[in-house]
Amino acid sequence: MCLLTGLSFLRALKGKRKTLPESVNAVRSVNLRKRRFDVLLVLFAAPIWLALFCMVGLLVLIIDGRPVFHIARRGGQNGNEFALFKFRTMAPCADDGRSRLTAGHAAWRVSALGRVLRRSRLDELPQLFNVLRGDMSLVGPRPPDPQHLALEPGKFAEILVLRPGLTGWGTVNLFQKEQALLAQCATAQEAETVYVQELLPQKLSYEHAYLERATKPRALFEDVEILFLSLKRVLTK
Repeated sequence: MCLLTGLSFLRALKGKRKTLPESVNAVRSVNLRKRRFDVLLVLFAAPIWLALFCMVGLLVLIIDGRPVFHIARRGGQNGNEFALFKFRTMAPCADDGRSRLTAGHAAWRVSALGRVLRRSRLDELPQLFNVLRGDMSLVGPRPPDPQHLALEPGKFAEILVLRPGLTGWGTVNLFQKEQALLAQCATAQEAETVYVQELLPQKLSYEHAYLERATKPRALFEDVEILFLSLKRVLTK
């Protein structure tokens, strides 16, 4: 995170502490409870997802070649940046410098295997290592690109008191809409405009709603529901 963005986020975080739905101690308790749940579930399911991880990684290596992984910088809990892992789904060519979103203008860069991985969300399987490392949670607000975090530091300061998630309330409700809207964009600038003006405000609204419920007694059960909804959306596409 650049120094200016980091300072803006920290000022916003300090100012927003008083507006959290519950006390800071309650939020810490939520993070601890979610962390225990994440580690136990990921380790319990390790035989399944590690087998898939190896199979997908081998397919990417054989069909699309190296590099197998794509690493992106994302905003994490309390604004701390981290390296987010994905399987590479696009041709490794230079970014145009205007947008990091994959829209219609860049569809040619997505490989045939990459399209399958994206539809099935298997490209995000490496993020389970982010969960084990403590960068992410299974369920939470999706980690923002630093350039988008810088646009709304105050709102992200509220949301990112929680660890960002592999999936979340915003993902369940907006993933298909986001893909459809960005696919229609003919240029990088158009994709960025659509994302910032239409999608980002809706995402922030959903993520804030998730934060409001995160300290409630049934929050962990709702996380399980979000996980099942995410799986259902992938399987019924």
